[in-house]
Amino acid sequence: MKKIYGALLAMAVLSMGSITGCKVTPPTQETTLVAPTNAITPNESQGQTSQKEPVRQQYSFNESETSLFVYRNGNILSLETDSHFDKEYYSKDEFLKDFVNPVLEAYQKKVDKKQAVSLASLEQTGQILQLKFSYQTPKDYLDFNKSFNEFFASWDQFVVCKISDLESQGITLSGSFVDLNGNAISSSKIKQTCGDYYLCAIRMGETLPSGVSGKFVFEGDIYYLSKGLRIDQANSITLAGSDQVQYIIFY
Repeated sequence: MKKIYGALLAMAVLSMGSITGCKVTPPTQETTLVAPTNAITPNESQGQTSQKEPVRQQYSFNESETSLFVYRNGNILSLETDSHFDKEYYSKDEFLKDFVNPVLEAYQKKVDKKQAVSLASLEQTGQILQLKFSYQTPKDYLDFNKSFNEFFASWDQFVVCKISDLESQGITLSGSFVDLNGNAISSSKIKQTCGDYYLCAIRMGETLPSGVSGKFVFEGDIYYLSKGLRIDQANSITLAGSDQVQYIIFY
């Protein structure tokens, strides 16, 4: 029994579909962009905004597949789904008691704070098991998963902060950026005019299995992003592995 649950733990507890094998097609040039209603359109030559400030949207986490939800304050929710909970003798309560809780308690003891990571929900519908974890910070998300998942070894950056706080956070905004229409905007212009926006910086490394990527859902609309990235919906993007820092700027 424990051997079976141990295999399920590897598939169900770990985040981003790295063990579950959740297949996600990486974004392509044919991806349809869905721009926020109040999108600001920069002047391509000067990086100037030509419309009024956008309305701050407030999205909830309603995903049903493996994904991460990123709050403006840096809190993280992860949803892991697995379809292999398919034996009559599998017990959700036993799985929670024998495998999920010990992993959580070990990390909480290590960092000496229960709020660092907690199980938000554990639900079973037929053969589908859904686990939702809450993390206090992106660092807690990485440190917790690195403690038992080798996939995270190369993921060395995950930061969420206000644009106006970049300097105090020791973050250098670098690379090429575009708006949702593909128009270029400089990093200096973003820092000058988007102080109240939020930045998510991610460097995962190139270790994702072929055909597997991570879906990130944000509390607000996405407005700017690293050149080469394309969004799925107004507040979500699917990232593939990369050894470059990938930036998403949302409001």
